[in-house]
Amino acid sequence: MSRKEFDKRINSDAIAGRAIRLCAIFEDRLNNILAEYFALRDRWGDFHEHFLERMSLIQKLDLLQKLDFGSGSKSRTNFVASLKSLRKLRNVMAHNYSLHNEEELSKLYSDQNIRKWVLNYPKSFSDEKRNMEVRTTKLWKFANATRKS
Repeated sequence: MSRKEFDKRINSDAIAGRAIRLCAIFEDRLNNILAEYFALRDRWGDFHEHFLERMSLIQKLDLLQKLDFGSGSKSRTNFVASLKSLRKLRNVMAHNYSLHNEEELSKLYSDQNIRKWVLNYPKSFSDEKRNMEVRTTKLWKFANATRKS
């Protein structure tokens, strides 16, 4: 499909809602991975309140990228890339009623993930959600295992 089709589809309320929702879901999963990595179970609430709630999504992703996930590094890399793309799409969708700015549209279209999600909606978002679920499960298991060693 073409750029013209992308420009037409990007203003869909369904795509906006799905992007905003998925970003919220996976930011929460990221919070849980970081809490599992850094905090004892009985201190999760404090860790969330005093650290995670004060960090931006980008700060959390930067922190995740700095952690050694060993064999989980590929899952982490893919998770971070997907969540950064979701964040970019979410921010644009949450702050604009309708997109017609050529520079903004070009920026979104140049992101391979966003282009795929918009042009292949709704299947692409369902596939991405499933892939991200698998990645977060692997990352959480690794974070949990590091606390036990």
